[in-house]
Amino acid sequence: MKILITESQHKLITEVHDNPIIQMGLKDGEIMVKYKVWDYDNEKDDIVIDTYENYCDDVDVPKYHVANYFKSRNLNLGNSRLLKELIRKEPRETDYIEFQRDENSRFYPESFLGDYENFCNGNRECENKILRTAARVLRIVYDSQYPITVYRGVKPNEKFKNHDHPGGYWTTKLRVAQSFGDIVYKGLIHKPEDIMILHTMENRLRWPEEFELSSHKVEVVGKV
Repeated sequence: MKILITESQHKLITEVHDNPIIQMGLKDGEIMVKYKVWDYDNEKDDIVIDTYENYCDDVDVPKYHVANYFKSRNLNLGNSRLLKELIRKEPRETDYIEFQRDENSRFYPESFLGDYENFCNGNRECENKILRTAARVLRIVYDSQYPITVYRGVKPNEKFKNHDHPGGYWTTKLRVAQSFGDIVYKGLIHKPEDIMILHTMENRLRWPEEFELSSHKVEVVGKV
């Protein structure tokens, strides 16, 4: 149900109220927003119920109202199905990034579902695989002892700059590196921030047997 109000009759209440949003919820998988508008003719608040997309399409509505709604209710990915659906729609939306972490500032595995929606097309088993992969990668990032040792195998004629190599093609397993080339370089990743989480996740979803750990800051310490 939507209460129809013409453009000339209303203006979203943003100047004199803290937040026009009254309530948000899910209906048949759709994010819905119940919010206040000002009826100039009757000089009173009126109520509109509409989809999240339509709400955000209104030029007068900044997304921080939605973010403040979640913040005021202490919601995050750990306790809100609604927020999980929103993150799937806009996975890297900066207004909602803070809700994708727990009290220790660690990303929830669900933070990454939206980035890989094309992998699954709504298949629950596939989504569960993504969640397991995300959880595994996050455990490596957050719980490992640093520096982490990684390896890369190259063929004799393959170009490789010892001390300035971009992310990708590093593995935590020596045997995997050896399968890619006779020359194996050993490197060190010194801190969690140096791990490319999305890149690592994608490659582990595609090629889990390679145990890849992607980093744009690997210190190459020599050959094995």
